[in-house]
Amino acid sequence: MNKIGVHFGYFNRNWNTDFVKQIDVIKRIGLDIMEVAPAPLLALTKIQRDEIAAAAKANNIELTFSVGLGLDQDLASEDETIRKNGIKFTTDAFKVMSEMGAKMYSGVDIAAWNKTFTEGIIDKSAAWERSILAVKEIMKSAEDLSLIHISEPTRPEPI
Repeated sequence: MNKIGVHFGYFNRNWNTDFVKQIDVIKRIGLDIMEVAPAPLLALTKIQRDEIAAAAKANNIELTFSVGLGLDQDLASEDETIRKNGIKFTTDAFKVMSEMGAKMYSGVDIAAWNKTFTEGIIDKSAAWERSILAVKEIMKSAEDLSLIHISEPTRPEPI
């Protein structure tokens, strides 16, 4: 039987939440997976993350990570500092995932979420190439930790 889950944000008004309570809610309604955003978990201590992971395990709830990279983490950015920030954020999230027993990372993880090309750029191949190089670097970490990396490409403009 397929597992069914929900993003933790469905039950929240903000990303700072009581994840253990969310696990209980998800278990009570009969779901199997809680999809979480990495940023709030990165802000917690390892002890707090361990408590969340233990609650998930005790309730047989699988954790998955879902991201929407910000403009300051854009893996396709022309600015190398921004790309490096996105690589660091992602590899830090991978380490936390591994510690917590999560295996799947998905979302808008190849460039900034909701970014539009408003500068009249027609040829996006340079941005695409920068993103590919950054993802190749990130994948080394994902492979070392045996994580699944799923990209959710978005295309805000019509084809």
